[in-house]
Amino acid sequence: MPWSANANRDRSEIRPTAQTRRSELEARFASAPDSPQLDAEVRAALDDLPKYRNLTALLDHTRHLLHRNLGSRAPFGSGRPSQPLSMADAVQLTQLVQNRHARDFALASISKDTAPRHLALWSEVLNRTPSRFAETPAAIAGIAAWVAGDGASASIALTRSQSAATSPRASGPADLLGAIIDQVLPPTAWPSVRGRILEHADQRVHHALIPHLRPAQTATARAHAFAPEAERPRPSTHTGPTL
Repeated sequence: MPWSANANRDRSEIRPTAQTRRSELEARFASAPDSPQLDAEVRAALDDLPKYRNLTALLDHTRHLLHRNLGSRAPFGSGRPSQPLSMADAVQLTQLVQNRHARDFALASISKDTAPRHLALWSEVLNRTPSRFAETPAAIAGIAAWVAGDGASASIALTRSQSAATSPRASGPADLLGAIIDQVLPPTAWPSVRGRILEHADQRVHHALIPHLRPAQTATARAHAFAPEAERPRPSTHTGPTL
């Protein structure tokens, strides 16, 4: 019937193709174009960072930036507006996660509930900062995407991280994300993966995480959040990615 054929044609015209969907996702993980103004804003933001060797100050600042910006983020892809992320916060987050302990903190703060907001935050960090800073934030965004069940975004974020790598050796989060994707791990594996990260994390990371947890959690729940999971398998002879 002519009407049915036209209707089908109309639906096919408005249905996004796989290539269109991929292009849209790639744009969400793109970096800001280089410019003198961007360079000046980056330098100003870096001047306000805590000293690299002051781990307590680095963790406190990481916690502060995540707390301030996660609450104002709409979940990734929701179409709802978010409070704009400042350039200073975006640049500082890219630099903070170059520190292994601040990176462990950022990864361990991801949960099933917060993953869509982490994905929104870290993709916006990428959008506002130069490509030379993209490797680790893109991998963190990819891990958040995987925890949120968004496999397409996780894959594109991994590609983005790899393309921004400055050395043949992948960063810890990129190595971890690559192993997750290669092994086709389900998002339900995240508590065990997170537990492994915390097993190797500095005690100061654990201490910094406690006030970052939701206030509704009880003291018992907070204590259990960092305890090894009874059902978690112990390390085998397989050598997987480590942070």
